[in-house]
Amino acid sequence: MSYGVIRGLLVGVAVVFGLALCASLGVRTTGAMRLSSTTARFEKEVGSLSLLDFVKQRIPQERNAVTWIRPGVLAVVLMNNDRAIVGTLATKPTGEWTAKDFADLQPLLERNEPAFTLLRRAQGMPESNWEVPYEQGNEAKLPDLLAAMNAGKLLAARGRAALARGDRETAIASAEILGTMAGSYEQEPAAIILLIGSALERQQLGIVREIVMAPGVEAGELDRLERSLPRGDLDAAFRNALRGASASLIKSIHSEDIGKEFPRLIPRGLVVGLSELLAAQALDESMKLEPSMAGPIKAPLPDAQKAYEDAAGGGWWRKAVAAYGPNIGNGRARGTATLSARMLAQQAIGLRRAALETGRYPAKPGARVDPLSGEPFVYDATADGVARLRSTTTPEILKSIYTMGSPLTEQLYSWTLPPASSRSTTPPLSPAGRKAASS
Repeated sequence: MSYGVIRGLLVGVAVVFGLALCASLGVRTTGAMRLSSTTARFEKEVGSLSLLDFVKQRIPQERNAVTWIRPGVLAVVLMNNDRAIVGTLATKPTGEWTAKDFADLQPLLERNEPAFTLLRRAQGMPESNWEVPYEQGNEAKLPDLLAAMNAGKLLAARGRAALARGDRETAIASAEILGTMAGSYEQEPAAIILLIGSALERQQLGIVREIVMAPGVEAGELDRLERSLPRGDLDAAFRNALRGASASLIKSIHSEDIGKEFPRLIPRGLVVGLSELLAAQALDESMKLEPSMAGPIKAPLPDAQKAYEDAAGGGWWRKAVAAYGPNIGNGRARGTATLSARMLAQQAIGLRRAALETGRYPAKPGARVDPLSGEPFVYDATADGVARLRSTTTPEILKSIYTMGSPLTEQLYSWTLPPASSRSTTPPLSPAGRKAASS
């Protein structure tokens, strides 16, 4: 090859490389400026994007509920087939339990008694810190959340089985443990941990509902149930989780690892610049959506998969933004729905307590506005002494929030309280349940 040809090739490569470098520098500069301005606006409108703000203050072990919850959930032993049994019985109404249900669950309860003992030790410890290193962003190691869900479902099944046998003490104790667990996870500022906390709270509320609606509940038991309900502001918690997810996104862009998965010929500055542009767009859109994330929710939520496909139809950029940005809209809706169920439980407990004190339900209790529907809960006391309390939200809205489906989706938003004069000490059982409970 002649010197002239080689010289021409080298000049061509130099020109192409120079153009790529200029493009890289241009994208890098544009991305940095765009992300900087968007970040400033986000911090003004939503809150700080410093990950250090999410690092929780340490709590002495003797005051930290996690000291007992962590080993408790890890001590739960469920085999593969056991999980299906527990998952079904955790939400099965007490009046529908069969002899087979009791038989299937009993060995699991006996095997996991040590876990229940550990979890019970956390009762009455309101302080909680899972010591997640939030300053590490997306690289932070999280607690074993699957273990938490397995433990929660087992406790819920334990509580329902106990109530079906007429053992209100064990049922209430199970609800108390679940309330402590839910409150612990709901104190963390990460969306995935909050989702576990709100799921545990719904499991707890399912048991509370069964106990409060059963004849024979006593005032002291109602007080225990009321104290066991979590008190955390789920709306504020999920709003903070949006900040945390956004802060983690920004940290990941500026980490040393970004760009390593791309070919070496692609300048790192180009990857960072594009990432900054994507992040800025994602933050901008989350700011637009943020005010509508909280309740009330007046229509079913859009299908997340369909929204992603619609974004993909808008081109590669829209698809990239949809995949890149923090997405906790559905999570925050679950927080609102869980808060709605909690408020229903609080009001139902108050109504039941009033009936025990006066012998009848109030004609017009103080109206509480449902954060899910934006309307007061519907209440009526019938001529036969029964009281009904429900949310005006629709099944379609609930199914769009809880996309995986669960009997709790319908159970938690409608309560029927027994006649005020009812003094039976055992809730109604199915014939099979009565046979199993007596054996």
